[in-house]
Amino acid sequence: MNQSNWQRVTEVFGIAASLQGDERSLFLQNISRQDAVLHSEVLSLLSADEIADIIPNSSAANLIDEAEENTHEKDARQNKSSAGSILGVTLGGRYLIKRRIGFGGMGEVYLASDKNVMNREVVVKILRDEALKNKDVVRKFYHEIEALARVNDEGIVTIYDSGLYNELPFLAMEYVEGEDLLKLISPVLFSVRDFPAVQKLLEQLRSPQTPAARHLWSRFQPEARKTLSDNNSEKEQAECLRDELNILLTDWTLFDEQAFQNVRLSANTLDLQSKREAAGRTSAFNRALIEDAFPGEIRRGENKRFSQTEAADIFRQICIALTHGHHRKIIHRDLKPQNIMLSEREGRGWRVKLIDFGIAKVRESLAAPSTELSGVMGTPIYMSPEQLRGEKNLTPACDIYALGLVAFEMLAGKRVFDAITPIEQYRIQENEEFEDLPALRVRYSPEVEQAIRRALAFKPEERYESAREFGEVLAQALTEKKTAATVVSPELIPPTIPSPEIQPLEIPYLEAPKREKSFPVKWAIAALLLVALTSGGIALWMWTQREKPVEQAAAAPVNEIKRSLDYKLIVQKYYEGKPFQQPFEATGDEIFGDDWRFRLWMNSPQDGNLYLLTEGKDEKGENELTMLFPHPQFNEGKSAVKASQPIETAQMKFDKNQGSEKFWIVWADKPVNELEDVKSFVNPQDLGTIKDSTKEKAVRDFLAKYDKKENLTEQADSGKHLKTVKSTSDVLVKLAEFRHN
Repeated sequence: MNQSNWQRVTEVFGIAASLQGDERSLFLQNISRQDAVLHSEVLSLLSADEIADIIPNSSAANLIDEAEENTHEKDARQNKSSAGSILGVTLGGRYLIKRRIGFGGMGEVYLASDKNVMNREVVVKILRDEALKNKDVVRKFYHEIEALARVNDEGIVTIYDSGLYNELPFLAMEYVEGEDLLKLISPVLFSVRDFPAVQKLLEQLRSPQTPAARHLWSRFQPEARKTLSDNNSEKEQAECLRDELNILLTDWTLFDEQAFQNVRLSANTLDLQSKREAAGRTSAFNRALIEDAFPGEIRRGENKRFSQTEAADIFRQICIALTHGHHRKIIHRDLKPQNIMLSEREGRGWRVKLIDFGIAKVRESLAAPSTELSGVMGTPIYMSPEQLRGEKNLTPACDIYALGLVAFEMLAGKRVFDAITPIEQYRIQENEEFEDLPALRVRYSPEVEQAIRRALAFKPEERYESAREFGEVLAQALTEKKTAATVVSPELIPPTIPSPEIQPLEIPYLEAPKREKSFPVKWAIAALLLVALTSGGIALWMWTQREKPVEQAAAAPVNEIKRSLDYKLIVQKYYEGKPFQQPFEATGDEIFGDDWRFRLWMNSPQDGNLYLLTEGKDEKGENELTMLFPHPQFNEGKSAVKASQPIETAQMKFDKNQGSEKFWIVWADKPVNELEDVKSFVNPQDLGTIKDSTKEKAVRDFLAKYDKKENLTEQADSGKHLKTVKSTSDVLVKLAEFRHN
C-alpha cells in the first residue's frame, strides 16, 4: 500500500475508533459502499474489543475481504513485471520456475518443471521475503504443508516436496489442470469453456478488421499478445485469452464509443450500461459488451450452468474429499468456488480437487501444537456464523455451512446473499433470511432447497453430521426425477382461479359439528357465494377507481409538476494518472482528490431538451460559462432527449482552484434558442467556453429568468446519491453544486 492510501486508511480508522455501537456500524456501512477495499483495511485495524459491539462475541482482528482479492486481480498488470527475479531459477536443484500463475499477500505461486520426474508440471508456492517478519503468516504456511501431508485423497491436491530457497520456505505440489469452479459457474467471469471457437476468435483479434477487435487487442499485455500469436497449444492460448479478458472486466474505461460504434448492443448490454456505476455492474457490462462484439465465438455468460447430473456428481466429490480431510482433523476454513478446481476427463465426467489449505485449522498440529492462529481467518462471504464471531474451537460444521453457500451458487449462478459488510451478513445468517433460496424450486425440486437450507442452519448442531451426508442428500435430490417440482405455465391456469392482485376476503375456518364427517354442504355454498360476491365487489370497486383519474384530470391543480429530472455525480479515483478502484456514486459532500475525475448522470421520464453548463473562472479570475451538453460526441450533438434515455457527460477533472463544482442543468419541453445559439462553442478550440459576450449575457439572462426556487422541489434517495428535481414550469433550471475540498 502506498503512503497516500495508507494515510486515508488511518484517517478513516481514527473516525471509526471514536464511534460506538450503531454509529460505528452505520459509518462502516457507508464506507463499504464507497470503497470496499478501504472498508476491509479499516476493519482489519479494529481490535476485538472495538468491534465486539458489532458482531457478538467477536475476536475479529483480520478479515480477508473478497474486495482485497478483487483489487489483486485488477492490479495484476502492474504486478506482473515484479515476478521476473525468480523466473528461470531451479529451486532445490529440482524445480525449474517457468511462469507465475498467482500471488497473494503472503506468497507467490509459480508453474514449474520437476527435473527429477520427466519434467512433469508442478505448482510451487513460495513465501515473500517481507512475509517472514510475520510469525502468523509463517505459521500458516507450515500449517498448509502439514495439512496436505496428512491427507491422501484423489479429491485433494497432493504435496510433493518442501524446502528453502534463499531462506524463503517453499512447497511443491500437484499441478491441477482445469479451472476453478467460480469461472465455470460465474455469468461474468470468463472460462475456457466460454470460447467455442478459440482459433476463429484469435484470428479476429490478431488480424483485427473491426474497431472493437483492434481496441481489445491493444488492451492486452505485450507478453499476452506474444503468447496468443506464437505457435502455442490451443489450451495455452485459451487460458491466456481467459486471463486477459478477466482482467479487462473491471476496467471502467474499456468501453469506447468509437471502437464499439459498429457493434449492435443487446438490450441487456444497454441496460447494464446505464447501471454500470453501481457496485459489480462494471464487470457485467464489460462482459456483455465483449459478447456482443464476438457473438459467435464467445458463449453468453448467463447460459453457464451444469446439468443436474453433473452438479450432483461434482458436489458429491467435493463432500467426499472434504470428509476425508475432516477425518484427519483438517478443517479447511476457506472453502469457496475459487478453491475448488475442476478438470474434464474424456468420457469420465469432471474431476474435483480441493486446493489452498493456507488457513486450514490443523487439530493436534505438530507445526504449532500450542498456538492458535489469531483473528478471524477466511473470506467473509463464505464464512459460517461461528467463524464471523471469531470462535476458536471450530468444528467441521463451519465447512458444511460454506458447502451450503457453494451449492447454491453452483446451482443458481449467484450467491445466497451479497451482504455489504460482515456485520450485515451475520444478521442475515442469524435470522436465516435467505430470500433467493426458494427460487431453487423453479428449476429443481423442493428437496434441493431443503437440503441446502439445513446446511445453512445458524446453529452448528442443526447442520449435517458430516459433509459426506450433505453430499449424498443433495445429489439424490438432484437426480431423483420423481421429486421434481412441476411448474405450471401461466397459460394453463384455469381462469376461475382468483388473480393474486385481487385477493378475496379471507373466509374464517368454520368447524363442523363432530357428528358430521365432512364439511357441510350449506357452508360450502355460503363460502362460494361469499367468494363470488367479494370478487365481484372488488372488481366493481377497481373499475370505478379506474374512471376517477379521468374526472380529476379536468381539474388539475394550478401548481402541477411539469418537468422532472434525476441526476447524480459519479466519481472515479485516480492515482498517479491511472484509474484506481471502482467508480462510486457521490453525495457531493465528500472530500475528493484534485486528480480525481467525475461524470454527471441525468435521466427523465419525459421527452425534452437537455442542456448542461458549468460555471467557473478563467485564468484572470473572471467568471465564465462552459457548455458541456449538447456535445458532438454524445446523442449526435442534439439537445433533444427521449424519455428514460440516460445521459452521461464525459469524465472531467475537479478544479483545484475552487471548492465546489457548479452546474446549470436546463430541462425544457422545447428547444431553448439562447442555448442552441452557443452550441457552436463546443469545438476543439473553444472547448465549450462561451467567448461571445453578447451570447453569454443572453444565456445568463435566461438562467436568471427561470432560476426560481419557488418553482422547484428536490429530494434525494436514502443514500443521498440520486437527486430528483421537479418544476412547475415548462423550463426546469437547477444550479447543482458539488463541494469537493
